[in-house]
Amino acid sequence: MKYQIQVVLPFLSFFLAVINLNAQEKVEEEYRVKESEVPVQAQKWIHGTFGEMKGIKWYYEKSSGKASYEAKLKSDRKVYSIEFDTMGVIEDVEQKYEWNELESDIKTNLTKYFRSNYIKYKIIKIQKQYVGTATDLKNYIRQNEKEGITVNYEIEFHGKTQTENELWECLFSSNGELLQKKKIILKPANNLEF
Repeated sequence: MKYQIQVVLPFLSFFLAVINLNAQEKVEEEYRVKESEVPVQAQKWIHGTFGEMKGIKWYYEKSSGKASYEAKLKSDRKVYSIEFDTMGVIEDVEQKYEWNELESDIKTNLTKYFRSNYIKYKIIKIQKQYVGTATDLKNYIRQNEKEGITVNYEIEFHGKTQTENELWECLFSSNGELLQKKKIILKPANNLEF
């Protein structure tokens, strides 16, 4: 019995390590789709929230084994990315921000994280992520009503350590606590670049 445990434990440790490594990578593929290809529930939510507007771009996205639809649009000088599952149920609303638009306490906490984990870093994109029910998210966008809304920060950045220089995507809580970290794996282009 003791021999069996000694054999199983190293195998189990290796298996869990492999699963953990795979969970920390983000391989994303996205391509444009017509609105008619998007679930009706997602279309209704967008038009019910933003009205009948032009310039909405729809995408089908596959990211690390998960598929979703994403609407990208601009309204009231704000850039939105709204994600739905394959049935059309809203998952989150992301709004693009610049570093200088963030509150000072979140900037302080994020700066502490970056400086303590990276020799050098460069922020590529910041999005505030809003999570809640379809009704709560609609009320937030239309009336700035934050009840029932969870706010996170999704930040894409280049980070250099002693051993790595990678492109990362991190999700932080509203107070700057790290919730999730994924290495972004860029898919090779299908065309030659000169």
